[in-house]
Amino acid sequence: MRQINKQPEDLQAIVDYVNEHGGDVIFHDGKYKDLTGQGFVPRIDYGQYYRERQQLENVERIYKREIYDLSATLGVDHSFIESLKGQLSAIYVEQGRWDEAETLRSQILETNMRLLGPDAAGTQFSKAALAEVSRKLGKWTRAETLLREAMEARTRTLGPHHPHSLSAMVELAATIRRQGRHDEARQLEERVVEISTQVFGPEHEFSLIAMANLASTYREEGQWTEAERIQVQVLDASKKVLGDKHPDTLTDIGNLVSTYVRLGNFLKAEKLQTELLEMRKKELGDKHPDTLDSKSGLSFIYRSQGRLSEANKLDFEVLDDSVEVLGPDHPDTLCCMGNVAEALWEEGEWEEAEMLERQVADRSLRLFGPDHPDTLISQGNLAVTYRNLGKWKEAEALEFKVLEGRRKLLGENHQDTLTSKENLAITWKNLGRYSEAEELERSVLQVKKQTMGENHVQTVQSCTNLVAMLVDQERWTEAVELAEPALKRARMMLGEEHSITLSCMRSLTLAYLYCDRTSEAEPLAQLTLETSKSLHGLEHSDTILAKRNLSLVLATTETRLPEAAMMQKEVLEECRRVFGESNVETLRCMRNLVMMKENTGLYDEGEEEERIGEKAMEPL
Repeated sequence: MRQINKQPEDLQAIVDYVNEHGGDVIFHDGKYKDLTGQGFVPRIDYGQYYRERQQLENVERIYKREIYDLSATLGVDHSFIESLKGQLSAIYVEQGRWDEAETLRSQILETNMRLLGPDAAGTQFSKAALAEVSRKLGKWTRAETLLREAMEARTRTLGPHHPHSLSAMVELAATIRRQGRHDEARQLEERVVEISTQVFGPEHEFSLIAMANLASTYREEGQWTEAERIQVQVLDASKKVLGDKHPDTLTDIGNLVSTYVRLGNFLKAEKLQTELLEMRKKELGDKHPDTLDSKSGLSFIYRSQGRLSEANKLDFEVLDDSVEVLGPDHPDTLCCMGNVAEALWEEGEWEEAEMLERQVADRSLRLFGPDHPDTLISQGNLAVTYRNLGKWKEAEALEFKVLEGRRKLLGENHQDTLTSKENLAITWKNLGRYSEAEELERSVLQVKKQTMGENHVQTVQSCTNLVAMLVDQERWTEAVELAEPALKRARMMLGEEHSITLSCMRSLTLAYLYCDRTSEAEPLAQLTLETSKSLHGLEHSDTILAKRNLSLVLATTETRLPEAAMMQKEVLEECRRVFGESNVETLRCMRNLVMMKENTGLYDEGEEEERIGEKAMEPL
């Protein structure tokens, strides 16, 4: 600064100008122009910046006042006013106030279209920013249109190899993927990976982001092994190029953890997630939103392993911190409330769990509207709680509402819509509407076979659901014919310890049993129980159901009836603790126990046995 005879305030003015105009700044000479053109100058995320400094509410008031005052002086269309509006919208995004952010970004886009023209760089940035909020609001068609226009304009004006053109392609592919069009998304992402690797090199930050997005598509297609291969490659390169503590490296760790969880590799997932949590605590603090997200991820891994007390403790901690840091109405806080509701359910606090799920659903409806993805998720979770409480009619009404919302928002064959159909089919099955439930489940299975193929994990999941439906109808032979190839595919694709594999094993055990194939049923029942105990612990629902099945197999041998009855009594107590007194699985265990004791001549007319007998006769 001394050499060029400048003062600190001169430098600050330049810094402010750069921050204000971001990627639109073009200096005719100097390194900044080259770096900007190559995509090496990032734009500041003002929402995150102020969040980390706990200044969001105060800064929001300042921005609003400045916009109001300066608009009177400079005019509402001045570029500085548009910049302030953009920064205020980022604050709204960080607070989860999507509607207000959408309003501001729509105004900015309209002004840029009118003053700068459709092909200007500022207009394209405005379209991308508005698309971000549109996705948050579940407006996928609008987001896709905006991003496609931005990509085409940037490709036309900057060329297909420019970072801004490739960035638009990445965002467009992610939006297409979220709508369930995986083939189209994958083709676009493979193109981005090819171009970015050629232009920037395989270890450039942009190339790594492109590869990570491609891995996400593979993961959603159920190609988890391929996703894992790419994610390990991306993580190794990120550590080498960016360092262990770079935010992108930490994101890559989180992505790989998610894949390990889906593969059922909980030991690797837990190790990585624990490392991620400790790094975020150290770098960001205990209550930073990213730290809380990592805590929630670790809780999910604990829960998947049956370590419920550890998972529940983390969930309660995260909720308290989220309310304090983000506020009670933030989308992340509502998600934490849903996690705590699940924890309450597992602790047997069923009424409290239902009350909390209701609060989440009501707040989501009020904040986001009836068709928002978060509202539909919260209503779907409440419907599951109704199912677990045996409130089948309430569950059916809510599940039908969620299904119609997803049909409208995502289309008939989107994965989330198909999940809603399967949830409704489960409820219909428990209402005794077997033919309707089976027809709906078969329609889902057919769509998945056509769009994903026989060997896709989602297809195997639907096949397993249909097997369970046939078992409930005591159509044993059909169940065996469907379950045997499904189990073979599940073992090959997912391994012995995956939840889908274990579910198929439980259904096939019962089908073998009632097809008089006890010699095949018993070893399968033993294997299922031992695997579930090893993975989830003694009081996980999968372990309880596997133990129930084994007791039923043992009961077919007269000399082992007392052993079977004792095991079934243990299962009943576990069902009461985990599922509740009126849950369908608890009632089934009561019936099983009554029949076993009658067969052994050990039935006691005492008060407890009489209560079990009466309860067992209630309709399922």
